[in-house]
Amino acid sequence: MRSNISIFFACAILILAQTIQVADSACSCIQRDGTALASSVCCTLGSQTCPVTVRSKAVCTVDDQMCPRPLRPNSVGHFISGSISWRQIQGNTVEFEVVSTWRLSFNWPFKAPVSTYTGPCGFPGVGDTVPLVGIASSMTGSSSYMNSTSSPVQSKIGDAFLQFKSGEQGKNFEVSMKVLSLSVEEDWITGVSYIPVTYSQPYARKSAYFPSSISSYAAALSTASSNQPYQTVPWVAQFVGCCRVLQTLESDQTGAWDFNLTATVDLTDAVGSPRLVTLPVHWIPAPTVDTDDSAEAEVEVCAVLRTPGMLRKSGGTLNFPSDDNQPVALSWQILGPYSDRARLAPPVAAAAPNCRTVLVKSAKRRFLSSSGDSAVLVNNLAVAASLGPGCPWGDAPGSCVAASAELTLDRVPAGAGPPPASPSGKPFSCAASSGRLEVSAGFGLNAAVGTGAGCLDVVAGSASGPGLELRYVAATPGGQTGLVSTAPGQVAYTVGSTGTDFLGLPGGASLSPFYGLLDIQVAYSNRAMLGGVPLSADRIDYSSVVGNADIQGSALLAQGYVLVPSSDFNAAAGSGGASVALYALYGPTDGGGQVGGGSAVFSGSAVTGLLLVAAADVVVGANGAISSASLSALGYTILPRSLLEGSGLGAVYLAVRRGSGPPVTAVTGNPATGSASGWTQLTATSRSGVTPTLYYSLSPERVVARRLNWTPCSQDPVQMVLCAAAVPAANRTTPRLQALMSAPAFYGSTGRCLLVEVAPAAAPAFSRCDL
Repeated sequence: MRSNISIFFACAILILAQTIQVADSACSCIQRDGTALASSVCCTLGSQTCPVTVRSKAVCTVDDQMCPRPLRPNSVGHFISGSISWRQIQGNTVEFEVVSTWRLSFNWPFKAPVSTYTGPCGFPGVGDTVPLVGIASSMTGSSSYMNSTSSPVQSKIGDAFLQFKSGEQGKNFEVSMKVLSLSVEEDWITGVSYIPVTYSQPYARKSAYFPSSISSYAAALSTASSNQPYQTVPWVAQFVGCCRVLQTLESDQTGAWDFNLTATVDLTDAVGSPRLVTLPVHWIPAPTVDTDDSAEAEVEVCAVLRTPGMLRKSGGTLNFPSDDNQPVALSWQILGPYSDRARLAPPVAAAAPNCRTVLVKSAKRRFLSSSGDSAVLVNNLAVAASLGPGCPWGDAPGSCVAASAELTLDRVPAGAGPPPASPSGKPFSCAASSGRLEVSAGFGLNAAVGTGAGCLDVVAGSASGPGLELRYVAATPGGQTGLVSTAPGQVAYTVGSTGTDFLGLPGGASLSPFYGLLDIQVAYSNRAMLGGVPLSADRIDYSSVVGNADIQGSALLAQGYVLVPSSDFNAAAGSGGASVALYALYGPTDGGGQVGGGSAVFSGSAVTGLLLVAAADVVVGANGAISSASLSALGYTILPRSLLEGSGLGAVYLAVRRGSGPPVTAVTGNPATGSASGWTQLTATSRSGVTPTLYYSLSPERVVARRLNWTPCSQDPVQMVLCAAAVPAANRTTPRLQALMSAPAFYGSTGRCLLVEVAPAAAPAFSRCDL
């Protein structure tokens, strides 16, 4: 069982925000029109001087930290998305997992007089444990939970109507979550909760079963339990509460503001459930004509089994072996208040049943309320998956689901426009018709779909659009990430073994750019050593040559590399030694992997970072390899050739990073020789005080492009889901505050999901050649 179980035990009435104000030191607040507010009006958790109207119209900082503020002024609740799944621990004990996303700017409760959260302005930070609380609503019909509060948002005191209900009487829990990721700019926080429950028996109840395939029954009362067929009715667990961040506004519909994550448990039938994976928010374009009910937007959802290779042990029956040990065949359904505005797209044989596309009506739904004829946009979606077809113990919504998920549907703001899809098709185009790709252990994904097919690429944006970055969620049977980014800046999250790169992907997998600087090499001239000159072992002089007559440089030029300007650092030092030159290989590649006009073939990841490293900061191995534990932890590899070769002035090395962020697009030793802007300067000092200087620039990524690379091994997860979307990253090219002031709202492109299933490598085949 996990040791970090996140359960928050509290009484039913909970103070939602302390009345003691957090100290507002070094505070400033700027309205969206650029005018400053008094420093006393700061968006600090617990502050009594920061009304909601101010938070939605201003950007505040405390001690140089940007403070959370409601991104949507019309936000009524704080729940954005969530999913629930479970696995058996032992006996009748199961562990439920809830991955959920909330509005960060909510008045999160804390017990101390002053917030102990580690995030900005006293709000929760990555790694913090946060109690999940709901707010009661007094608005008639809007919520199943009522009290006397005037509003369900930002209330100081209210009933904590947010519980995990196991389905067995007396076993309900209030829950907390461990924060996995968050974004102040985008106003969300994602975390995971683990809730262990020990049931009194494997299922809730059973009833006699008389299948038509058996002609007669002859079970004495004394042996009925072992001979009479029964149908088992599972425990129905729910994580329920109020309120969704965007409301339906249909006040006559009871429960329209409430969310409900449901999972059923029958331990005679299964040892776990699927984990449903999708993005927490899907942006869908508004129809050209708001009354056009034919317009539909796509929402993709995939599932991985928490126990790989799981079978249905009993098929939901006892003493009826004909349906025992059957493969799991997921059956999907749509739940929630908008189930009439969404439908499952017909499954594709190659994907069924693990990935499905939901088609959602983009237009408003018209309804008749007490105030007359009204219309409302579809702004949330609930999906569920069962382990098999049918629901023998009842047809009530949710009574048969093994796992479920809810997510928010948002609209792209007027005038902003979503990043357009790739000209070659939607992301993950190799699985565009199925959402699924199968690969054998030991073989790379690109080999499975054909080299250069480009179908494992996520591409979005336009040359005239804003700078973009990619948001993604990754999941395997062992776990799921929060919402993370390929370019950390607006998102904070727990780092993995490769730092901020490739979080949540299986070992060896990457989601990397494939254009820009693809490779960089250090070359020395092949000049003959001058004879009769007494020199120390590390100070070697070379005869001069003209042009490209050196072997190393000429070979690189033939492969499409170009000389990096002003990269002979020995010449700059004026102390002899080899003629040093950096050669860069730039992309993008064409469909066959060819780069430029040369002969090099590129199938890896582009360079996303460079560093200069002094010899004092590295370790030289017996085989000449150069390494640094601290740089390796950040994803850097050190090229084993000194930029001061043969000078006798010490050594400086170039380190290269191939991560998930924006690619390097230009490198130079003198920024005056290049046309790129926004240069990053690199320096390192040798033991003799020589300081080479190098400059590079990063892509603004108005078109963001990433490729999924992975060669799974036999011990790797048998399933992996990756869901991704492109979002604006304006703070890369404009100051952070200015970007927030000018942005009409946060938005993103259509999200897509890909399921990769790993099949065991085929056994070798042998044949006799003498037959």
